[in-house]
Amino acid sequence: MKVYCQYSGVEFEVSYFSNMKLTYAHPIFTASPKLLLSRVGDWAAGKLNESERRLLFLALLNTTELVEWRSVALPSDSIVQNQMEPLAKFVGWMIGLQNPSVIFSKIVIQPENRYLENCKYWIQAWQQEKKDFDEGYRDSSIASKQMRREEALERLIKNHSLKTEDYARLLAIWTWEACNVPTTLRDYYTQIFTTKNIKIYEIKTVDLEDMLNYMEDALDAGSIFAHAAFRHVRLLLAKNKAGLAHGLGIEENEFSNLSFEILRDTPFIIQEDAIAEENMNLIAIQAPSEEPTLQKYPSKLAYLRAKAAWQLMQSQRNKSAAFEEKIQESLKQDELDNPNPEDGDEL
Repeated sequence: MKVYCQYSGVEFEVSYFSNMKLTYAHPIFTASPKLLLSRVGDWAAGKLNESERRLLFLALLNTTELVEWRSVALPSDSIVQNQMEPLAKFVGWMIGLQNPSVIFSKIVIQPENRYLENCKYWIQAWQQEKKDFDEGYRDSSIASKQMRREEALERLIKNHSLKTEDYARLLAIWTWEACNVPTTLRDYYTQIFTTKNIKIYEIKTVDLEDMLNYMEDALDAGSIFAHAAFRHVRLLLAKNKAGLAHGLGIEENEFSNLSFEILRDTPFIIQEDAIAEENMNLIAIQAPSEEPTLQKYPSKLAYLRAKAAWQLMQSQRNKSAAFEEKIQESLKQDELDNPNPEDGDEL
């Protein structure tokens, strides 16, 4: 029996009833997309003849379910050869698509366009619609992820039993997304943002200032998240500038009432200037009389602050003792140089 394919116009034979002729779809049009795609390799290797190439191409076109057949399709072999690869790629993408809400343009094949001269533009239109969907899905996915992150972050911010440093990493992620910080800066900024305890004083003040300036330029301060981010970074900067002795005692709830002089940019270098000297005197006055031990303090921060003050006091005492010793030596030398001063001489 001879059968005329209603889609491709290709004639083929089947067993039995040899004197009959029918119009019906070639069996390849019932093949699954995966099976059809598995034969694209034969096309690429040049193993298919012209009729097989046309059948494979039209079967792939049919499997998109975006074609309404009102006529046989008779594309030239040139069209089939040039459009096979982009069509196969599109079909491969559609296999994994699990979103029924995606809408693509539909094509009607009728006698006026049966040679498929515009097939190239049909496939390009589908590819553009695919691109729009991918971008929209990606944007929607990012927005959904950001929304979930903000919901979790808001709960943390409103939990007054937590400090900002307890959720600093999550807040940092939100901040850099909102500021659109370049990838090259994010890791370093996150490292600064999540720094706590004594590590704060190892950060360069200029880096903290640069990060804060970036945030002020790029971040809208109107949200609860931005407010928390700005407050956290400004607190880090204040502690860093205050130095080890002052900074460790600054708490979030005290931040709005800060009234201290800047002692030094790093906690390990004593500056020899008037402000530093005055601040060191104030610290020494408040220092404990005995060397602090960790067990006597409610927290490690309180212990470190007390020990820094005690060490400063010891340093000042040593300097004072050395100064007095030099005065005594000077007096002794003066007595040796002038053993019998006359009665009328003044010392």
